[in-house]
Amino acid sequence: MSSNPVPLSFLFPDQDTTDEERMDFLFALFPPNPNLNSDQYNSKMELWKNAIRNYCKAVNTSFIAFSSISAVKFDGKTSLALCACWESLVSSGKLLKKSAFKSSLEQSWSSWAVGKAFVPLKWVGSSLLPFPRSGRDGWKMEQYIHVDTFIEKTDLTVSILQKKMSKNCPMSESLLIPYYDLAELCIDIFPTEEEFELCLLYLQHRKLICVHEMDDKTKIIKFCPGKSGWSWSAPVVSKEELSKIELEKSLKIVQDEIARLNERLTAVKKEAIEFGKVGAKKRAYRCIKLKHLLEKNLDTKMAMESNLERIISQFEDQKSMSLVINSMKNSAEVIKRSQVSIDDVDRTMDEIEDVMSHDQTIQDAMSSINQKFMENAGIFDEDLEKELEELASLDDDMPSLPSVPNGVKRSPSKSPPKRSFTSVSQSGSEEGFTTTQDVQSDSAEEASLFNDSLLSPRSKLRRATESRAAPLAA
Repeated sequence: MSSNPVPLSFLFPDQDTTDEERMDFLFALFPPNPNLNSDQYNSKMELWKNAIRNYCKAVNTSFIAFSSISAVKFDGKTSLALCACWESLVSSGKLLKKSAFKSSLEQSWSSWAVGKAFVPLKWVGSSLLPFPRSGRDGWKMEQYIHVDTFIEKTDLTVSILQKKMSKNCPMSESLLIPYYDLAELCIDIFPTEEEFELCLLYLQHRKLICVHEMDDKTKIIKFCPGKSGWSWSAPVVSKEELSKIELEKSLKIVQDEIARLNERLTAVKKEAIEFGKVGAKKRAYRCIKLKHLLEKNLDTKMAMESNLERIISQFEDQKSMSLVINSMKNSAEVIKRSQVSIDDVDRTMDEIEDVMSHDQTIQDAMSSINQKFMENAGIFDEDLEKELEELASLDDDMPSLPSVPNGVKRSPSKSPPKRSFTSVSQSGSEEGFTTTQDVQSDSAEEASLFNDSLLSPRSKLRRATESRAAPLAA
């Protein structure tokens, strides 16, 4: 098996690359009529499309040429199905010429859309003229852009900018970052500067970033994630931001000069000490004079550093203050809109009183209806009052009832008698018969007491009234 730039197992992760019959099928030509077996045709086409995408991921680039992917072979044989897959990707807009894509980004999105609309027409012309004028195999060397891979890389770049923004300036809506700092952060995503430049062009047309060139030819990138889309204009670096960039750049220059002066001052001190040891006093004096000059210059630079830091700090404080004030203004407007007026409160309380008064009127009407019904039935309040007094007097005349016993009291020395309801035998004595009658009478008394304990108070009252009325009737 020949050596490949990318292993077949990476291009076809779901396939057994050691199966010769399967690989021969993948590397064979597509059938001339895809409608005969459309499922097999489509599955094979998807496998090769995924293989081209995996190839771009393996070499870490979105730039690809037909000659590079065709270098992948199986058993020394080049894929005969790759040309049809390549043509399908170009006709669907998944592969675009690098030069055309770059020029469309530099012009406008509308021109790029028109260019994509005319891609199928170009391929119709290519079917009539299979090879361009540059030569029979010139098109195989031309660089294309795999659009899906390129968009994935730009999305990763946007995520890096968002993380940088949330870390350095969480309260701000934008991020300013030097060109080469961003290029260093994205070195693993875009190994070449050409691809990185194309990514910046793409993000500019998505209105996510703005690339500003300073007077010294250095580039600054402004990232605004919250204002992307067609309804927003492209972000622009403001004068305040430019002034802050100039201040930070001046501060960095001054800090570099301070570091250099410190190094120079340390070296002059060592030279003065060495000249003093060997007796070269004039050279030592000259080093000491230079030391004083360096110290004076160092003091000046340190004062400049302090002033620049104070100005930058005031600039940041002013920016934070403006953000706080704007947020407070917005909050005040929201509170004003959500406040309840006194008139609304009074109106609501009046409505509640009206509702309560209406409810009370309904209740009074219902009670008057009940009163009229009782009067029509011949029941008046005076009669009810007399009946209540009679019931109360009757309750006072009733004797107090004995408490209900919980059980029959027995002497602790005597054991409870055995209850026997069997008849006495004829041979039994008179004494035994008497004892059996006593036991039965005791049992009847206990049963009566138990039944009385189960009666309700009303039944007890009725029984007591009947017992009092019986002698009177006699």
